[in-house]
Amino acid sequence: MKQNNVLKGVDLVILIATGLLLLVGLVILQSASGPSSYKFFGNAYTDFISQLQKGVLPGLFLFLIFANFSLKWLRKLSILGWITMIGLNVLVWMPGIGVEVNGARRWLEIGVLRVQPAEFLKLALLICMATILFHLGKNINRVQSLLWITFVIGISAGIVIIGQSSLSNGIILIAIALSMLFQSKIKFKFIAIFAIITLITIIVSIFYPPDNYRLKRIKTLLKPEQVSSLDEKYQTDNNMIAVGSGGILGVGLGESRQKFFYLPEASTDSIFAVFAEEAGFVGVILLLALFLTIIFRILFLYTQISDDFGRYILIGGVTWFTTQTLVNIAPTIQLAPVTGVPLPFVSEGGTSMMVFCALFGIIANISKYRNT
Repeated sequence: MKQNNVLKGVDLVILIATGLLLLVGLVILQSASGPSSYKFFGNAYTDFISQLQKGVLPGLFLFLIFANFSLKWLRKLSILGWITMIGLNVLVWMPGIGVEVNGARRWLEIGVLRVQPAEFLKLALLICMATILFHLGKNINRVQSLLWITFVIGISAGIVIIGQSSLSNGIILIAIALSMLFQSKIKFKFIAIFAIITLITIIVSIFYPPDNYRLKRIKTLLKPEQVSSLDEKYQTDNNMIAVGSGGILGVGLGESRQKFFYLPEASTDSIFAVFAEEAGFVGVILLLALFLTIIFRILFLYTQISDDFGRYILIGGVTWFTTQTLVNIAPTIQLAPVTGVPLPFVSEGGTSMMVFCALFGIIANISKYRNT
């Protein structure tokens, strides 16, 4: 494929919608992070500035790099990239580098930077799986091919679910891989086997060890009246209070009451609840419409691309973007247990911002070769 320069030929709908979501996300973040930022740093804009410096600026740089990077070289480097990201995720257990936050070891601290390597692993798995499926073609149903695919998916999900105790990120990784398998030439019976293994893995992760935090969160969601400790349903209750307080038009930008330390993680896990309180039902519909515009545009681009590698990237990328959005929003309205997954382009977190910018850089790159 011949590469175009900078952003020439990039799909404008994707470019504008993603840029708009990023700008709207920054406005939402500033409002949600203001109180905690002022309390801990004496400046209501500290977290906002940090997001710009550690997330948006490097993210835009990555977007431009990947929007113009050779897709052929992306395939060549994909396996090495996946191995490197697996190594980074192992390092979270290394003393002096790995950091434990709220009882979980999911972060690396390098100088002034704190990154969550599981986010990088999602991108690495996406590109690695696209490369594997692209090269296997009709040979995917051979035993050695299936074993290789199982190894890549199993190691990726296992290191996050078991090693970092992050079932939500593990589910996203598996969802990315399974969506790509559906688009491959693999026989349905093998997809069914992968799905059954995934279901068993999730069930075991929930119920073992007994009385773990995942099981408690599910019990809180399904039977809140039976929860003995108010702490266990504190975040769920305050999410609903925030959403309900928004009404039709919201209480006004910056006027949320729940963000004043009633909502744990107001700028990350619960940022959608803060936005719902301030912007109301109308604002929520408009924000969701923006997410849906991006999702359906990627699906449209999928139909316009003839290259299999690009098609795998698009279907895996849209699955990742959609699943992560749902996993963040669903707990806010009591449709799922509380998780720690950031809302794409909205939640505070430099790693997530950088990775999604890189993802959409690749999507923009692929969009240059759509059939017109």
